[in-house]
Amino acid sequence: MATGNGGTMMAVSNPKVLVVLLNYRTAEMTLRAAEAALADMPAGAELVIVDNASGDGSAGVLTNAITERGWDAQSRVRLILSEVNGGFGAGNNLGFKAGMSDDSRPDYFYVLNSDAFPDQGCLPHLIQHLETTPKAGMAGSHVRGEDDQPHTTAFRFPSIAGEFEGRRAPARLPVC
Repeated sequence: MATGNGGTMMAVSNPKVLVVLLNYRTAEMTLRAAEAALADMPAGAELVIVDNASGDGSAGVLTNAITERGWDAQSRVRLILSEVNGGFGAGNNLGFKAGMSDDSRPDYFYVLNSDAFPDQGCLPHLIQHLETTPKAGMAGSHVRGEDDQPHTTAFRFPSIAGEFEGRRAPARLPVC
């Protein structure tokens, strides 16, 4: 999802985008998600991968891959090693807090799960939507798994009826 900085949505000519990708014991999958994100990120965007205290060697795999692939050039990709696994929210908050490599605040955050692989054009499409829809405070993507099957990612308040509602993905959602 992409969200504006500080709640005020204004069009920005060349918005700064910070992609935050959380890893927990899925280094290889995280690297595939990072590849997909990097292929779709606009110029000037940066990717922060947060290893959420995996303790399984993920930190070393990620560190080596980032260096070997040259992703660390010009701070395009940074790795943050969390000392504790505080869960999904705490891990992402570390990425948000890191900000851009020049210490500026991003105009948009894009939260990417390690098992999500954005299609080409997805991130620019989300940014364009936020830029042209000032009342939107957040935008989310349609999600498919590696098997190309749609995943339900939005739910009503938990209820028995909700368990049955979420079993089908709306066909009208654009793939992004």
